[in-house]
Amino acid sequence: MQSRFDNALKDLPGLSAAPEVPFRILAAVSGGADSMCLLDLLVNSSLPLEIVVAHCNFHLRARESDADMELVRAESERYGVRFECKEFETEAYAREQGISVEMAARDLRYRFFAETAMRLDCAAVAVAHHADDNAETLILNLLRGTGLKGMCGMKTVSVLPVPDSGPIPLVRPMLSFTREEILSYAHSKGIRYREDSTNRDSRFKRNRIRNNVFPEFRDINPSFVRTLNRDMAYASAAQAVADAFYQENRSKVWDGEYVNVSVLRTLPNWEYVLYRIMDEMGFDADSVESAVSMVRLGRVSGSRRLVSTDMELLGSRDRFIARKKPEIVEGDICVVVEGPGVYVLEGKRITIDLLKASGTTAWEGDGVVAFDASNAAFPFVIRHWAPGDWFRPLGMKGRKKLQDWF
Repeated sequence: MQSRFDNALKDLPGLSAAPEVPFRILAAVSGGADSMCLLDLLVNSSLPLEIVVAHCNFHLRARESDADMELVRAESERYGVRFECKEFETEAYAREQGISVEMAARDLRYRFFAETAMRLDCAAVAVAHHADDNAETLILNLLRGTGLKGMCGMKTVSVLPVPDSGPIPLVRPMLSFTREEILSYAHSKGIRYREDSTNRDSRFKRNRIRNNVFPEFRDINPSFVRTLNRDMAYASAAQAVADAFYQENRSKVWDGEYVNVSVLRTLPNWEYVLYRIMDEMGFDADSVESAVSMVRLGRVSGSRRLVSTDMELLGSRDRFIARKKPEIVEGDICVVVEGPGVYVLEGKRITIDLLKASGTTAWEGDGVVAFDASNAAFPFVIRHWAPGDWFRPLGMKGRKKLQDWF
């Protein structure tokens, strides 16, 4: 087990390049069997490592949390490694952020790891994820509908998921070990660890899969964990091929503002290219499915608006227009125009029509303004003018500020 562990660590950039220099690793140790085995394997590695232990006390299990902390502290002293600990009021943080306790703990944990790694100049952060964790994540991703990307599983080496922390390597050297192997190793070495009582609480999705679903899988296939991990490796290889295909074709149809539907339709597997473009912009699966249907049926022009968290996609002729959702500042006097009709702004009636233009047809009259519908796609916002607003008058190449025009 030790040699397999060391081989996984060798994937870390810089470790094999300078073996004479101690490689400082921040080890995430919770006190459970998995992380206590991680600590033992790191300390006994044949590689030139310097270990720093990082422990989080989330104060979610009262005395149990404190007991976990004291065990990790004591074992760190026994192994002769540095111990770093931070205590959190996790439930209060979850309420403040409006997120679940599980997401709050994850956020706090990884931020603490990033801060500590940067402060102590650690080259990587090691966590104790293993093959069973990977299999559980696969099932959760399948239930959420994350597509091929979610079927790839965890990587042995990735990047710590903390924005603005720099690319800190996150290594999972135990990813090829099953939970059964880890427990066997812990018992054979006499490693002290603590059981988390919440692991038996099947109200949590991951615990429900572990406690209720996996026993059924094991009855069908005793080696199902290894089977699922092998399939994730195949999916990861397929994802690499898909990534190359997407990168080759992305710029042909997408310039950051428009998706050229005419060119898109000429590509093999164009549905996947459209999915990846919309995924980058944060659109969900239902929106992608709607967009694919519009393209397939030739109904892009005049199609309904598709909305993500902060983006919108509008059909116009042979393209999708992507843009930020109109920002409406609280207190602004404005009206959102969803389509043709009559709108009222501060007692003034505004009539919106869609008309066909032919030849040199022009619309004239006080209080009448005409736009190219493809450049003013619904919905749009009508508001009072503000300093800095500009327009491009018909026949002019440049812009004209409204304040200068007035």
